[in-house]
Amino acid sequence: MISRNRNRLIIALNILVFAIALRAIHIDADTPSGLSWSAGLYVDEGYKTLAPRNLILFGNTHWHTADTYKGWMKPSPVTQWSVYAAFKNFGVYISAARLVPIIYFSLLILLCTFFIYRRYNLTLFILGLILLSTDITLFTFSRVALFEVPISFFLYALILPLS
Repeated sequence: MISRNRNRLIIALNILVFAIALRAIHIDADTPSGLSWSAGLYVDEGYKTLAPRNLILFGNTHWHTADTYKGWMKPSPVTQWSVYAAFKNFGVYISAARLVPIIYFSLLILLCTFFIYRRYNLTLFILGLILLSTDITLFTFSRVALFEVPISFFLYALILPLS
């Protein structure tokens, strides 16, 4: 029983490390064109990271008094302060902002691993981890500095303990 659990953990750990590392490859590359019919994947990162950027560069969430964009510091403080911390530690670069969803994805997949670990047999457990870690939508959104992955983490952190 101990060796079975150890094997399960080793396999899961390898999948997790691979899934997380895969997201960090060329993290500053542009999002591939044609991935979405919406311009959001290509434009919104700038808007979602503007307030933390301004706070780092100018000491205020607005760079000028004529800047009337409300920003996201108040409506989404958890994501915004996470981006601020990334900018503070790694510089004001798109790659630093994109580390935030990778961290939240890592937390999300660890959370899912914790809750499905003992509920399912080894085959289903491994298959579930592989499918979750390779889902193209989750992969794409975990590589862009948007709110979807952090929101998913908090949503599943509330739901999974109830299951």
